[in-house]
Amino acid sequence: MVSGIQRDLDRLAEAATRADIDSFEAISAELRNRAVADGGLQPDLLREIAAERCRLTEGPAFRDLNARLRASHAAAERCGDTGRLQTLSAALRRQNAILLAALRTPEARHELLPGPAQALFDAIATGNLARLGAALRGTDPNARHGSRGETALGRALSVEHRSPAVLRQLIAAGADPNAGSAGGHAPLHELGVYPRPWEPPEITAKLARLLVEAGARIEAETEAYRWTPLHRAVLEGSPPVLEALLALGADPNRPFDERSEPWFTPGRLPLQIAAADHAMVDCLLRHGAAPQALDARGVGVLPYLESQLGHHLAFDGLGELYRGEVEIAMRTIRNWPPRS
Repeated sequence: MVSGIQRDLDRLAEAATRADIDSFEAISAELRNRAVADGGLQPDLLREIAAERCRLTEGPAFRDLNARLRASHAAAERCGDTGRLQTLSAALRRQNAILLAALRTPEARHELLPGPAQALFDAIATGNLARLGAALRGTDPNARHGSRGETALGRALSVEHRSPAVLRQLIAAGADPNAGSAGGHAPLHELGVYPRPWEPPEITAKLARLLVEAGARIEAETEAYRWTPLHRAVLEGSPPVLEALLALGADPNRPFDERSEPWFTPGRLPLQIAAADHAMVDCLLRHGAAPQALDARGVGVLPYLESQLGHHLAFDGLGELYRGEVEIAMRTIRNWPPRS
């Protein structure tokens, strides 16, 4: 590995030790750009970056930062400082996004596949279209690989840095826009597999549009929990993912199935479950979520949220942490539509 990249890797390791997330992501971008300029992004480099991100989230500095943010959030909540609550909630969600990236990106799983499959997935991860074309020759683009039973298109939606150009090439090669990974997870489900604060919203929107234009079902369901792509985005994604799906016709009022998990979701409306992120609530309302709707159990949006806050059980026991966000969301729902 050339000395410039090694120096950047050393800087990356130092940022991971300090849990300096801004520096870590900036250095990661520099590493990728330097590698491309030096002749091409290599899979081994992506795996090294993923390993350092895992080390960052497992270190004491990351845990200390989380503890400080939570303590500050609790103090702001006691003081009723709404502005600071929003800032701290955003910081905590960002911490969660980094943690989920460390856990869920395929680069972090260290799973090596048989030669042709690994070559295909490496080309997808690095965005190398020439290598992708070579890897696709003579192969079935819809074959499933690895422990998650991923297709090439499913992998293209789960890698850390996603590329519309890669999606277009896979679709042109015959990739099924409704085949992603085991358990009925379609590529549109993978769109919201975890928040990506580094992905521009216009890229997220383009990825979703390419899939739908190729025939992806916007209301596809997973096998076990019967999640639609929108349901997964509400639980695990981000406002840009939700916006992209709603803009393409996803139903904002479709309740979670009775077989859904986690325990607080069965029969509930997206607006009820999204209330821990007021930006998601705004997005749902703008695209037609009904503030007065009843969920499958006959409970309205506001009565549900009021009861959850009252029992300190909102969103898997994290009611205190997100209380400020939920209260903002409740005010928005109560006053919807806004007066011009």
